[in-house]
Amino acid sequence: MFNKQLKDQLESNSITVFLIFSVLNNFLSFSILDFADHNNIIYYMRAVLGMLTMVLIFYQIIPFKYENLKLRYIYLIYTLNIPFISFFMYFSQIGNNQWLINLIITNFVLLYLVNFIYFIIITFLGIISSFLTYYGLYKDINNLYQYLLSNVNELIFMSAYLIIISSFFIYLKEKNKANKVQNMKNLAYSIAHDMRTPLSSIRYNIELLFGNLTSRAKKQAISQYNRALFLIDKTNINIDTMLLNIKQELRAKIQILNLSKIVEELIDYYPLNQEEKKYFKVVYENLVSEVEVDKSYFNHVVINILKNALYQRNKHHKGTIKLIVKADMVIIEDNIIGIKEDEQVKIFHPFYTEEKRGTGLGLSSSKMVMEKMGGKIICESVYLQYTRFILMFKKVRHR
Repeated sequence: MFNKQLKDQLESNSITVFLIFSVLNNFLSFSILDFADHNNIIYYMRAVLGMLTMVLIFYQIIPFKYENLKLRYIYLIYTLNIPFISFFMYFSQIGNNQWLINLIITNFVLLYLVNFIYFIIITFLGIISSFLTYYGLYKDINNLYQYLLSNVNELIFMSAYLIIISSFFIYLKEKNKANKVQNMKNLAYSIAHDMRTPLSSIRYNIELLFGNLTSRAKKQAISQYNRALFLIDKTNINIDTMLLNIKQELRAKIQILNLSKIVEELIDYYPLNQEEKKYFKVVYENLVSEVEVDKSYFNHVVINILKNALYQRNKHHKGTIKLIVKADMVIIEDNIIGIKEDEQVKIFHPFYTEEKRGTGLGLSSSKMVMEKMGGKIICESVYLQYTRFILMFKKVRHR
């Protein structure tokens, strides 16, 4: 969840909007400052915040391994630049109406930048930290207390106004987001659904053509025939998975099956050519283990990982691929090229791919169906050395 929020945050235009707003807000703030008392402190404070904010200009070139730190830094700067400094200025200027207006505007900007939960958290932290800073610097809150006490009705009205307008703003924002997601789902559903008809026609024509071949020609074409049907069936499984996921109705048909047997059937069915058979090996370390699994989804996951490994092997012309069957897991490993560290946290994200011809749906759908079966998929890799995918299933324990 945290990584997903990070990805969304860094790929949105929120950082750009925040930087533009920070420059404008700081420039306008100096035009309404009253420096009668605390000008040096306020100047220094704003100068430090400005420098900390400018670091965000370079956030895209910061190494990916520090991505979690980048998100925390972004939210820290949001907190300091919006609720903290706005409330601090409001307190230090003893309720100046111009700063009250600035406070309201900055809160609307914060609503645009983050979701409602983060808005509440950041605002709360900003208020507490600004008050503690004010008290720590000046040790005198009598004037502030008197102002708050004498203007309590006005402050309640402004707070209620801010809450109502903010709630309406959040409602419109979430509704717009939900509409966009629904439109994308409808489009994806329509495209996936329409793909079924031509695939069925292609399968029918292939079977028809193969049936009209002579016995000798059938023997020569049997490998290509099986491979074509295999790829069509695999594509249909992918489409079914996509459609069910869009409708949020993905359900696994769990069976108790012998893990070694279903792997053996899959490998026999998978149309490896003679060259691929030279560098692909299956190792059975456990022949009797039974697991809870959906056979179609199992094939979907193993085929996706195996297909990726074979693609890398044919691309780099080096390395071997091994499929290992253990008690309650299947391990697919290779020593071809490995996966870069900054890509490893992305490979299970929908639509992420480094290949021009890829869709980025293979591993994300594999992760989804593994979880639906009550299992888990783990990737271990060292770039330029190896890649290992571990598929863990629910083992049947006989009493």
